[in-house]
Amino acid sequence: MDTTRLKGLVRRPSGEDDVTVYDLPDSLLLEIFSFLEVKDVLRVTGCCRWWREIGRDECLWRNLAYRAWGEDCNKAPFVGTWVEEYRRLYSHSPVILSEELVEHTDEIFHVAFSHDGKLFTTTGKDGNVKVWEIGCPTKLKYSYNLKEEAGWNYTRYSAFNQNDTNLLVSGLRFHCGWVAWFSMTDGFTLTWTDVMTPQGIRGAWLSNHHLLYGVQSDTAEAVSLCVEGEDVNGSHTEEGEPQEIQEINFDVEIRIQFLNVVRRKHMVKNDLNNESYTSRTQFNSNDVHRNLNHVNNEHIFTNNSCGYLLVFATGYCDALNQIGIKFVSKNKLKSTLRHDNNHHRNGVINERRRSSIQRKQNAHCDHLIDLHGQILGVRVSANSRYLVVNMRAWLEEPDGSDPYERPGLSKDMEVRLIDLLTLRVQPIAYTGHKAVTDSDSFCFCFGDANKDFVVCGSESNQAYLWDRHSGALLSKLDHLMAGVSAAAINPVDQELVVSVGDDQIVKVWRSRVKHKQFKKEKAVVIYNPSDADYNTRL
Repeated sequence: MDTTRLKGLVRRPSGEDDVTVYDLPDSLLLEIFSFLEVKDVLRVTGCCRWWREIGRDECLWRNLAYRAWGEDCNKAPFVGTWVEEYRRLYSHSPVILSEELVEHTDEIFHVAFSHDGKLFTTTGKDGNVKVWEIGCPTKLKYSYNLKEEAGWNYTRYSAFNQNDTNLLVSGLRFHCGWVAWFSMTDGFTLTWTDVMTPQGIRGAWLSNHHLLYGVQSDTAEAVSLCVEGEDVNGSHTEEGEPQEIQEINFDVEIRIQFLNVVRRKHMVKNDLNNESYTSRTQFNSNDVHRNLNHVNNEHIFTNNSCGYLLVFATGYCDALNQIGIKFVSKNKLKSTLRHDNNHHRNGVINERRRSSIQRKQNAHCDHLIDLHGQILGVRVSANSRYLVVNMRAWLEEPDGSDPYERPGLSKDMEVRLIDLLTLRVQPIAYTGHKAVTDSDSFCFCFGDANKDFVVCGSESNQAYLWDRHSGALLSKLDHLMAGVSAAAINPVDQELVVSVGDDQIVKVWRSRVKHKQFKKEKAVVIYNPSDADYNTRL
């Protein structure tokens, strides 16, 4: 860094022959700047062009970033300088609490965004499913209490279909899993419910008009995956057995939880995460990736780009330590899905009773990834490229002699990203969040990932936010003295995060830039005399 010419442009005070700050070498001045806070560095760089050039030194801003977020911090692949990296992490990370929404009356279990980023849903122990509309301020748009209206114990999970016209909700009723279908086009109407076993499958959308859920055989020996759909008029059939996807059945002793469906054509291939950066934690690829059926995965997953990936957490008996992936061709689904035009009675919820479902040969996964720990939550990223897995590692690897053995779990949680295009676990482990429960009473905590950030709940009273590219912990998002069960990133605006937990509060977090805009827009709304409610608020 040669600042000789700039130093010569600085006007020295007349009549001074003593050594002054103007005689200091650049290296010493840079050392002095390194002890300043960021706001003071920005202030002194406005004094003159000489100091401005020194104040933009790469080593200075790298050390400032290390001071703020630790030495794990590293420049993102698309960022040119450390000044730009610091600005990105400081100004555009969603770390500022903007809103607290208090509508639930009990613990909140899950939060999920619509694909257009305008709505999000929350489900919880009070049996409610609530749909919120993001704005200035965020408002409750719809609410339905399945505990009062349908006798559910609680609602556990929700998900929008691809075009956000329908909402899937799953939960517990009389110790059995249940799944519900809400139409968003007719206001917020419950159009269909059915029993789902096991309840941990949750259900998932196959398309805008078909969802997938689990059905256990009458002999309790196998679990089939079945499809429910609506016709062109948005009606569900009243009678008949669930439509099973042929050859996709699982032994009842093999646990299936957190089912997700990924359309291959929806995956974003040109992702910025190219694994070119260094990682802090590496998995042994020989231990993690195991092809259960010894099939050619490259052939399956590249030549069938129009099919579906069924992605779920699995394990044997009490363990939930593996990610299973099963490919379903589009032709197989076409032979399964019904397109009949039977109409049901208006205003009557369809609850079908099924006849006996015969057990078929169990279908193994096409690919199996062993994470060597207890899986606590799974979510597919907004671009359908990554599976976000929150887990607790085993303290010791089980020897396999006792299939019912439950290994001890570490108190340290970690989030792993699995690339669903390459079926590889990404090298970075996002760590720092803790568990407070023992190995026998762990809690489910869900996370999310987007282009630049990873977020996840924890059993402590905080959600955690990381830089996705380096794994550096950016912030802890505080709740009250309660666990944070889920956190999600807006799929359209990654500078907005919603977290929920046992404190019954929905918290909306924005970046410093977006929070400043939010306050300005909110002030306009509150003090706009043309608003019909202006006088009432006064």
